[in-house]
Amino acid sequence: MIKNYKIVYLFSFLFILNTTHLLCTPADVEPINNCYYLPKIVELISNAETSIKIVMYNVVWYSKYPDSASNRIINKLCEAAKRKVNVTVILNQDKFGNKITNESKEAGEILRKSGVNVLYDSLDQTTHAKLMIVDDRFVVIGSFNWSYYSIEKNNEVAVVIDSKEIAQQYLKYFASIAVRSSPEPASP
Repeated sequence: MIKNYKIVYLFSFLFILNTTHLLCTPADVEPINNCYYLPKIVELISNAETSIKIVMYNVVWYSKYPDSASNRIINKLCEAAKRKVNVTVILNQDKFGNKITNESKEAGEILRKSGVNVLYDSLDQTTHAKLMIVDDRFVVIGSFNWSYYSIEKNNEVAVVIDSKEIAQQYLKYFASIAVRSSPEPASP
């Protein structure tokens, strides 16, 4: 019986020893809920120097509302691409060509025309993530889609994490989706 406890303690110690680096990763975390989201996203995109990588479930371009929040984000991404920042956006699509898929395709085309690398996720899996990685350092994760209701009306949450170590984990996640994505949307 005592030997079993020693084995459990040994494995527990080894587990803690091997995972401590995840718990001790230094990072500055800034909540950007509701009205704090848009200004911070615009700031991060405007100050990006080398790369912006995004995975977003829903992105909407409002042709009738050129100053809308999502249009401002899209325009900032286009400006970043024109300044030679490597911008890649992965958008969700589904087999049925629903409203969200069609909205994202329209936004994707606007981004592509400005030099943004636009990819569409695999049809076999819904990509519901909302993720942005800037300069392999800043990670934004949360519940915000880039649409009117999400940015302007809903209660939404997000955080900005300033950590190269954590960014590396999300870059791997981004790459795992990108490898299964296509530069052209599927035909419904």
